[in-house]
Amino acid sequence: CIPIPRFYAPQSTSDPALATEALLPRDSKPGLVFSAGWPTMIETQTTATEATLKQRKEPEDVPAATDAAAKDTKKDSKPSIYTLGYILCAPVTFTNATIHIFSGKRFRIHRLWGIVYLALWIYAAWGHFAGHFADGGNTSVFWVMPTVGFIQTVIACKTFTFLPKANDQTQGYYHETKAMSYDFILENLYFAGLLLFQSVYLCWGVELRANLIFLPFEVLGTFFPYHTVRDLVPKSSFRHSTKDGNRYAVVVKVFYCIAKHNGYYINYLCFLGKFGTNPMVDYSLLRNLLILGGWGTTIAMFLQTLKFRRYISHTAAMILYVGCFPFFYATYLSLFFVCQDHAALTALAAVGLWVNFQSRSLQITWQCFMCAICLGSRFEVLPPAVAALL
Repeated sequence: CIPIPRFYAPQSTSDPALATEALLPRDSKPGLVFSAGWPTMIETQTTATEATLKQRKEPEDVPAATDAAAKDTKKDSKPSIYTLGYILCAPVTFTNATIHIFSGKRFRIHRLWGIVYLALWIYAAWGHFAGHFADGGNTSVFWVMPTVGFIQTVIACKTFTFLPKANDQTQGYYHETKAMSYDFILENLYFAGLLLFQSVYLCWGVELRANLIFLPFEVLGTFFPYHTVRDLVPKSSFRHSTKDGNRYAVVVKVFYCIAKHNGYYINYLCFLGKFGTNPMVDYSLLRNLLILGGWGTTIAMFLQTLKFRRYISHTAAMILYVGCFPFFYATYLSLFFVCQDHAALTALAAVGLWVNFQSRSLQITWQCFMCAICLGSRFEVLPPAVAALL
């Protein structure tokens, strides 16, 4: 390390050369090298003064000298050592960042409730991949976890009211530097509720179908969630985020359309009782979907917090979010074996995907048709030959 020299200045002087000379170090000696911004290899006091004056007249030379010094520093550095140190310190850095995120006094309720959700999600993922639930373990976590996630979203809506409005611009979720809009958080309340309905329906479907009191609840959540409850929260159009060629938003839009109608299809099957009496134990794909759904709704918002607080980059947040899409698609492909036994219902769900890009009135008409078909099959009103195809 090069020590920073001491400087002195006389009380007053009228000679510019003397004033400049007064700013030179006391220990200016031949052969002494100073830090950036000072002439190197000063031979005499006069030479240093002239060089300083020349440097002040030609300030454009300073950046060039600085760039050259930076290049020399890069040549002499050893990035492998710094990389190794970064890797070794990563666990400590991650632990410190986690403690800092969840131990702050501001938004404490939101932070602490987030810890509860993360613990439940980790437990659900661990139990699923360890085979705990397939062996008949308690699957209550699959409806408790979305319930906690929904409450977390409500807390976020009550906490982050200071966030900006969407204003028909690119959503901050898909932007490199912008923060999420408050409308986007309110919108996520709908998707968290949709996941909560599906999880409760899959876990308690037998009990719900056995009591006609819950039939309106089933019909609303299975056939008309996008045309009733959806209108109660702001709706961020993908059009505003994709108009500038945002590929990230385009990928999310494609996934959204596919996931929407796969969700419809699973709800249709559950409405008709096609998953049996204990679907959360018998079908691993349903556990996969609920775990991935938790990542895509609640944890996805947490990733945006990490991005905004600069714990992770925009690219890292993007990869962590869209990285779950291939797992979703793999789970949807595993539905193929279920689709083979319900060819007509599968074809109707595929038509619904096409109808999704048509007018709203046609979408509502189609969902009314699907509701009538499924109600007729469930209450044995349809001809046996038609009901057998569903």
